[in-house]
Amino acid sequence: MIIQEEMFRTQEKEIWKKVEGFDGRYEVSNFGKVRSYFKNKLHFLIPCKHPNGYLHVDLRMKGLGNRISIHRLVAKLFILNPENKPCVNHKNGIKTDNAVENLEWVTYSENQQHCYNTGLRPITLGENSPNARLTSSDVKKIKKLINDGVRSKKIAFLFNVHPSNISYIKCGKTWAHI
Repeated sequence: MIIQEEMFRTQEKEIWKKVEGFDGRYEVSNFGKVRSYFKNKLHFLIPCKHPNGYLHVDLRMKGLGNRISIHRLVAKLFILNPENKPCVNHKNGIKTDNAVENLEWVTYSENQQHCYNTGLRPITLGENSPNARLTSSDVKKIKKLINDGVRSKKIAFLFNVHPSNISYIKCGKTWAHI
């Protein structure tokens, strides 16, 4: 499918726009390519892959370098953002596909929801959550103590958690699957 998308893009017209703040030295295309004019020669920049999976390039001006993510460059130059949303989302979930039709401006919340909806970030419940301080076994004991009428503060003290954790368990806001 990616091959078909690449073939489709080659049939489209590649459009180049200048990157602001660099005296016309750099341009970005709607396909996610970056090029520069240096000493009157055209050079295509080879992107680097950040450990988080996104591609970036280093743009220089007066000896100072700026590391910029390509997807953000493409979005800023080619996609309107009237609601001033802060994040750029890759619609297909492929962080290296920086073509304009694969990008959209989103809120932090929309970006996270996209991750869960597409399976890029699985939902972690219970003790599989990196923030979990309790185990399933602990929660079963806590629920029994709650049913036996033991006060939330005492239960919190016994399990070394904040009383609000016990309240959340009690009302089903957390650990509802147990």
